[in-house]
Amino acid sequence: EFQNARLCLATFNPLLKRWSQAKLLFDGRGHSQGNPTLFSHGGKLYLLYVILEGLYWNSAQLHLAEINSTTQRPKYLWKYELPEGTMVRHRPLVKDNEIFIPAYLEKEKKSVLLHGISPFHYLKIKGELGSGPIQGDLLMDSEKELTWILRGTGQQRKVVRAHSVDGGKSWPYVFPTPFECPLSGIAAHRDHDGDIIIAHNNTSEHKRSPLSLSLSRDNLKSLYKSMPLEFGEGEYSYPDLLGDIHGNIHMVYTHNREKIGHYFLGRDTLEKLKE
Repeated sequence: EFQNARLCLATFNPLLKRWSQAKLLFDGRGHSQGNPTLFSHGGKLYLLYVILEGLYWNSAQLHLAEINSTTQRPKYLWKYELPEGTMVRHRPLVKDNEIFIPAYLEKEKKSVLLHGISPFHYLKIKGELGSGPIQGDLLMDSEKELTWILRGTGQQRKVVRAHSVDGGKSWPYVFPTPFECPLSGIAAHRDHDGDIIIAHNNTSEHKRSPLSLSLSRDNLKSLYKSMPLEFGEGEYSYPDLLGDIHGNIHMVYTHNREKIGHYFLGRDTLEKLKE
């Protein structure tokens, strides 16, 4: 709803535990840019994002850019011919030369799985869920099995788990989980032990505090343990989780819709969650 919203890029130095100064990615005025998600493939860094052709998210158009370095402007690649209002929030799942992008249609409040083959000039809808759960994170269980973990909408106030056994073409198995979700964004990560960690607002009240990490050891059938990271008055929302090569987890989130918060969770912290 802010017509001149702009996307910036910053990098994190894991040795110094310090962020670089943010740099503006794109020029241009009059249309908001939003919902950025980064992924890497073939040694290149790509950015998926939307541009609002109108004044609200149901006018969003999905775009892709290649980022060569933090000192160069992104290379514009493609504007996709997808239904107006196609939105992304979580990183694609990358498999060989393919990407599977969890997305949703803002107008219909319906989740769809997008599929593309390198160099990603064309995307198509591979599968979809019925209306309801949106903004899902995608995990690969095996060659053909995928788990889609989503936030609820309407009266559904729990994290939702969907399962596909045909590579994402169909999603016949959709279940509520014990994880609270007060109509707010979630993120999911499977660690080196196969356990699933969920970042979510762990409350039955309609608010976005606390922001917690919760652990399931049985594919989200039950909640093993939960740990609040942000609590008290405020809005801590729209988390994303990323595991690094050392077994640590990074969580980024919006802090009162003013700044981006970043939690660095070392393996020792994660082991405490599993005790």
